[in-house]
Amino acid sequence: MENAELVKQDDWIPARLLPTAGIRNQKEQERRAASALLAVMSAVPDLCHALLSQMKAPKGTISTYTELRFKDGDDKLHIPDGAVVIERGKTRWSCLVEIKTGNAVLDPDQVTRYLDLAREHEFDGLLTISNEIRSDPKTLPYTVDKRKLRGLTVYHLSWWRVLTEAIVQYRFRGVDDPDQAWILNELIRYLDDDRSGASGFEGMGPEWVQVRESARNQTLRASDKEAGAIASRWEHSSSSTCACTSARSWGWMSSTSARGARAPRNGSLGSRIDSPERGPWGVRFVFPMRLGRSASMRICAPAE
Repeated sequence: MENAELVKQDDWIPARLLPTAGIRNQKEQERRAASALLAVMSAVPDLCHALLSQMKAPKGTISTYTELRFKDGDDKLHIPDGAVVIERGKTRWSCLVEIKTGNAVLDPDQVTRYLDLAREHEFDGLLTISNEIRSDPKTLPYTVDKRKLRGLTVYHLSWWRVLTEAIVQYRFRGVDDPDQAWILNELIRYLDDDRSGASGFEGMGPEWVQVRESARNQTLRASDKEAGAIASRWEHSSSSTCACTSARSWGWMSSTSARGARAPRNGSLGSRIDSPERGPWGVRFVFPMRLGRSASMRICAPAE
């Protein structure tokens, strides 16, 4: 029909570059997430550099790969989720990538195997990504034998941080190329969908009620495993708050956890729980401002 207009139906589903429809299980969820992220990192160099800059990855030509296959000395097959290779002149930098989605956690034994593979095949580092939120990429949700590193860089990013970095790049730092901007927005849409398995902070966990009641009855001990779990979730909560706030501002917000006024801010979580300093757990948020200035605010953990 001439001059006929196509009337958009309210129930029409927009076409997506990275659809979440049809994800059937955990393994497929991880494959899609790995492929989506690595493909966009290759297509949008600004995002790749933002995610890998702390690993001292150079800027250059980016190539990304999924499901690499390696055999160890016992002829056993290992398949890391992916790899990033960056080349600039005669400089070549590369890292293996291991990804988990949903409630899956990173296995220390698997990480150790991939460190051996990275060293054997001359990669520069290993990047892990999961929903295990940490305040800093150097703070790992698993234990690594430092003797295995031998110059390798190991970093961990939560999906929440990846999503936040993508939002910051898209909304505030800007992507000049319109095609790259559209691709980056498609990744944001994908990761923001619950079906992608890239979730953020989801509450204080099932131990909260028990720990709260024990604290109220003055029977809570630092050695209780539930106390450690809640302290860890509190740190995850503060990190999630930083990421969420950063996605709505022009710079990254940071946090440091402390107990009492002079409690150690570094060291293991257990050492901070066992600190002789008294006082409520709290977190100090640092807000970046223009002209190199910053503002800070301290919030105590809930008492009830």
